[in-house]
Amino acid sequence: MLKSGTIIHSGGKCTMECIILDMSTDGALLKPMDILFCPQEFTLKPQIGEARACEVKWRDGTVAGVRFL
Repeated sequence: MLKSGTIIHSGGKCTMECIILDMSTDGALLKPMDILFCPQEFTLKPQIGEARACEVKWRDGTVAGVRFL
């Protein structure tokens, strides 16, 4: 897939860029710019498409698996 996206958190005050490696109807595989500062819950806004509320289910190295809320 490899689409760019934005992680939005803290009431819209903070953002972080990410790469969306894969996406399904239930969740996505993301590569945030900094995995250590990726919040547990956030809104994912793909470059094209609608924003979705997300929760991190797992982290491994530089990638995170999220489910849509």
